[in-house]
Amino acid sequence: MKTTHCILLLLALAAVPATAAPGLDIPRLDGIAIDGKGGDWGQGGYRLDVLESMSGNGAAAAGQRVWARLGWDSRGLLMLVHIWDDTWMENPRGDRLYEGDSIEVFLGVAGGLCQWVISPGMDAAQPAVRQQFFDKRSEPARGRPAQAQVVRTRSGGECTVEILLPWSATGVEPAESKTTLSLHFWVNDRDGHVEDIRRVWMPATICRLARQPSPAREFIHWSGFDARTMLTTLELRGGAAAVGKEAQLVQGGKVVSRATLAADASGYACATLLMPERGAGAEAAELTAQVAGKEVARVALQDNARARAEQFLFAPMAATPAAEFDGEALPTLDFADAAMVARAIGSYTLKTTYYDSRYEIVTRAAKPGRYGAVVEVMTPQGRLCRRFASLVRRGGPATEDQRQWWVEFKRRFYGWDKRWPKPFVCPRPNPGPPAPVVGEGSAAEAGMTAGAAAAIDAVLTQWAADSDEPFTAAVVRHGVIVLSKAYGVREGKAISRDTPSFMASMTKCLSATLMLTVVDQGLVDLDAPVAEYLPPFQAARMNKPLTLRHLYTHTSGISGWHWGAGEHDLEERLAAYMPHVRVGEAFLYNGTGFDLGSKVLEAASGEALPALAQGHLLGPLGCRNTTMPDGGGSAFSTADDLVRIGQMLLNKGAYGRMRFMSERTFEQLLPVRLTKVLGPDAGQVYGLGTMWFDYEGWGKGAFAHGAKSETVLRVVPEHDLVVAIARSRRGTNFETYYPRFIQAVLSGIDPRSAR
Repeated sequence: MKTTHCILLLLALAAVPATAAPGLDIPRLDGIAIDGKGGDWGQGGYRLDVLESMSGNGAAAAGQRVWARLGWDSRGLLMLVHIWDDTWMENPRGDRLYEGDSIEVFLGVAGGLCQWVISPGMDAAQPAVRQQFFDKRSEPARGRPAQAQVVRTRSGGECTVEILLPWSATGVEPAESKTTLSLHFWVNDRDGHVEDIRRVWMPATICRLARQPSPAREFIHWSGFDARTMLTTLELRGGAAAVGKEAQLVQGGKVVSRATLAADASGYACATLLMPERGAGAEAAELTAQVAGKEVARVALQDNARARAEQFLFAPMAATPAAEFDGEALPTLDFADAAMVARAIGSYTLKTTYYDSRYEIVTRAAKPGRYGAVVEVMTPQGRLCRRFASLVRRGGPATEDQRQWWVEFKRRFYGWDKRWPKPFVCPRPNPGPPAPVVGEGSAAEAGMTAGAAAAIDAVLTQWAADSDEPFTAAVVRHGVIVLSKAYGVREGKAISRDTPSFMASMTKCLSATLMLTVVDQGLVDLDAPVAEYLPPFQAARMNKPLTLRHLYTHTSGISGWHWGAGEHDLEERLAAYMPHVRVGEAFLYNGTGFDLGSKVLEAASGEALPALAQGHLLGPLGCRNTTMPDGGGSAFSTADDLVRIGQMLLNKGAYGRMRFMSERTFEQLLPVRLTKVLGPDAGQVYGLGTMWFDYEGWGKGAFAHGAKSETVLRVVPEHDLVVAIARSRRGTNFETYYPRFIQAVLSGIDPRSAR
């Protein structure tokens, strides 16, 4: 189930005698009646006036407000949770309460984890309070009665939920100042959202049973950035009672910023405080945020150079009168928000050079068609970077592919045509016997039992009937198609095996594979500086040289963006930004690194990425319904196409009489501990756009990549198996049926068929 997200591993799993370690004190409250009213709490309990969003930055969808209090007595842990929600949507399925508006409580105890899910009965279609208990403890801790005592009262769209979690369910022996607990809770607000919206309380420390409470949590805070002033902001969010109060930011006893807390759309008290800037190289002095004279947060002064550089990185150009124009006069170009750019980088000047469709410098648009502009951005300190802009004089025939035009332009502009003068040829003939290809055959030829396909189909049919997301699925063993079928309805129409679905980050596996076809021919080196291939990086100041391996292992230091594939000047923009990036120091998941790597692919091959992928990977493999517009996360495909890609990877780079890469090159695709790029103490394991999936039960060495859409591709060498499920989003009940699918596939393998 989704609530067993890996973040729960952060929970401590034991209730142990307290030591001198710090913790949050939850107070003892005697005489509390579990009646859903909360009047007998008075001012008692540990107060939580505001909860964070799951993202941790305070932002969350409007339409929900939550406050809570915590306490304990001899019976159990006490909770008082008040929720206002503009739309209540609770799951009718009693075994899936967490998929609707609900409260989830996680309590780490000796032997494991106890989890309660409470649906408050505020949805008119689900008026009763319901609960589930998930016992994730090891034996012999399991088996104790675990029913929570829950009473809810309501007033319009608001409810008060009073909860008692019995010590008898957990095995905890409550003792004041001695017993510690690991406790988290979430308040889910689904409202039909594709993404979960959660208010959460996930303290970084233990909770301690005590006599008196720790100071209330009245505010949460996070950092932002104000493009008008180019200053970091401190964002405050607190309970509704703080609306109208003044917030101040204080440095060395002096107020440096102030704002009045105002109610947001959910009724929380919010304020934005501008933080002074810390100069480059200066000490990180501390500031305090105060509300009505009381300290609510401590923060450090920020050097805003990186934030300003980000503003410049993303700043779009604008053409005047327009990028599509009439007549011979070429448009002038400047930043769409020139004033903002001047604040970000200082006073600047522009020099624009225009090129016609044949890549000749021009000063006027002599005829209709495509034109390109190269804009040099200059500051008093020297040229920062170039920007590229596409222009079209109307009145002519349809122009050529814009992306390919820019690839060919840059071959001349950067000298790529001289470094890589020959056309890229891939695949090449495969010497020796043909490698297995995906094709029809019998169950015996696939090494599957006679009823395997029917059993797998039964699971997938039930899955489609019990989900709101259609999908295509394919299972291939020994190169033989065991099953290939479409399931479900999209936009009122049954999908077919040829209906593409969104690949999301499965794209990374495809683009890394494509990169290795170029590496295999010696055109680029994974460990050579990117500056050897992209000239704008030759002048970039970096803490260490950026390599292709950094880009394809998420160790480039680039933030978690999935942006840049469509920017013809991505290498120019990122080269100017790199002084603010720490290369090779951390694993930071992103798609932009893969998109920058795609610019190297285009440089070496002379082909725009979509055409390169189609001509040298997808087309030769027979992938008729796959498109790959970028390197990081926007491909579309089907299960039939994915298993062909997977079969080539299972064959270590060959498919039939074609070879896409050598076996030695293929090995570089597989996950390893990233000591080569992060140093000897690195713990992260990742390949080039691949990760291991042994933990799912497929067998040792199963690999490919994950996807936010929950598209599945698993290459399983242990069983000579490739499986794929192409879907555009997770959909309901994924966590129920995906394990059943795995089991159905593995159960169908004939034990006599191992090769």
